[in-house]
Amino acid sequence: MKRIFIVGFPRSGTTFLQSVLMCDERVFSFPETQVFNLGPQRRGIYRFFPIGLRVGIYCTIWMKKNFGCYKLFLSLNKSKNIKNFFFEIEKLALFNNKSILLEKTPGHARHLKEIRELYPDATIIHLVRNNVNAVSSMSLAAKGWGGDQDKSSNFKRWLDYLAIAYLDKDQSNTYIIKYEDLLSNLEKKVSLLNSQLDLKIDTVDVDNKIKENSKLIVNESESWKVNNLTVGVKKIDQSSKEVDFLPDFCNFLIDMNKL
Repeated sequence: MKRIFIVGFPRSGTTFLQSVLMCDERVFSFPETQVFNLGPQRRGIYRFFPIGLRVGIYCTIWMKKNFGCYKLFLSLNKSKNIKNFFFEIEKLALFNNKSILLEKTPGHARHLKEIRELYPDATIIHLVRNNVNAVSSMSLAAKGWGGDQDKSSNFKRWLDYLAIAYLDKDQSNTYIIKYEDLLSNLEKKVSLLNSQLDLKIDTVDVDNKIKENSKLIVNESESWKVNNLTVGVKKIDQSSKEVDFLPDFCNFLIDMNKL
């Protein structure tokens, strides 16, 4: 089964890209798993268990919440639990006649080594967005989940993600997409995605398809994600008076990409 992982700084359009790729009828996707991130497992009851078991318990709860399946992942080995977790999802994909597994968790950008160790042939897509709009959107949306709303802190995080993408650009099966390019010429970008990734994304009636796809990947509690999931309402913010700190570095990075 072909596996694609979308990563990038939060509020950079990763959910939008996920919805676009789901316009290929062979793609099976779902809400963010967060399985490679240790953060969620450090809270609540998870902090009382070894890391491997934390991940296993988290995967068990995730499967019940998102697919209604009772699957136990109780190995003390983190990698084994993650492998079994995705194996169960792949079985669901095959049951639904899907042949491409699409996972999107922005923070998994920090765990690319782990992902490639488990899935050496995985395709990684980094999504990069203009820092002014990404940081502003992140600080605003953070109110929804009680995250850090400080723009200085979020700008530093944006830099971290940009550096990760830059350092990862020469890896095989790795692609970097600029969010603004995706919006300004979706059909052209989709054509390149179809060619490079051997996809069959159909852009006919794309707005409605993205809306329908979003119902499968956005939980009701994630209200900050549903504001701009259609091409028609997405606008590049040209009114911001903040300084675009690193346009040259960004352009250099994007010019090096494969898409």
